Amino acid sequence: MDAAVLADKISALSSALSNLDLADEALCMRTLAAGLYLPLNRGIAFVVALDHISILLSKLGLHEEGLKVTKEVARMYGNLPGTHHRELDRLAQSLLTHSKSLSTVGRHREALPMAAEAVNIYRAAAPKGPPMFRSSLARSLATLSIRLSPLGRHEEALEAIREAVVIYRRAPLERPSAYRPRLASFLSTLALCLWKVGRREESLEKLEEEVTIRRLLAAEEPDRLLSNFASSLLFLSFMYSGLGRNDQAFQICEEAVNTSRRLAKESNPSTSPMLARSLRDLAQCLSKLGRVEEALHAEFEATKIQPLQS
Repeated sequence: MDAAVLADKISALSSALSNLDLADEALCMRTLAAGLYLPLNRGIAFVVALDHISILLSKLGLHEEGLKVTKEVARMYGNLPGTHHRELDRLAQSLLTHSKSLSTVGRHREALPMAAEAVNIYRAAAPKGPPMFRSSLARSLATLSIRLSPLGRHEEALEAIREAVVIYRRAPLERPSAYRPRLASFLSTLALCLWKVGRREESLEKLEEEVTIRRLLAAEEPDRLLSNFASSLLFLSFMYSGLGRNDQAFQICEEAVNTSRRLAKESNPSTSPMLARSLRDLAQCLSKLGRVEEALHAEFEATKIQPLQS
């Protein structure tokens, strides 16, 4: 069998194994494919194989090793002759993967330039690139915002996520099913950034929009999206409480508890921490309203579900 054909088949097998969460086996196959591509003068195929290797290493918790490979992938993509839109997209995605891996191991300052470079690539390519590049630009800006926040650069983080939301609202919906969940995620990040710079009423407005979206999504796909809805309710309750709007905080938190009860009943034991957290937040809301006995009951139930760490 021709070596190139064999390498392609092994790459396909690696993808199938990865889809089955067999990362170790997928890594072995992808490494073998990379070895076959190397002497064949198929630069793009070799770099793509390395790209997949870096992702699999990170999936296996080998972040440092994955970082080294991803850094080399980003360098090689940049040096490929005749780089076109597909290769630019792969380069930007490699940079974002590298950034995420660096952030995961606490190397936030090193993670930031990778995200910023991905934004630069998409910003330069978006005007003449395929429509999806505008959505990709928005996603890379959202990532940039997340990378800026741990460094205390809150105004810049706000600017990046605000631009991401504006672009994403206008971007063609290349995957309509992913549009609303991603917009909700962007709005959550925007709300948090606004809160951090003291613009709390604006923050509340964005979070209320996010909760509205997630409520609709949870009604459509409760098995998959109910947990995200419960989390957004708790965040909204926290914001109401921070603004002294204790009655609204209580109402939203009560809805979060009811949602978490449903989640714990219909899903699996791993969702119990969400219910415990919701009950503890409810106890705080009740205390602020002077309803001490009810607060103690909620706290007691939360402790039965998830005892406090000593």
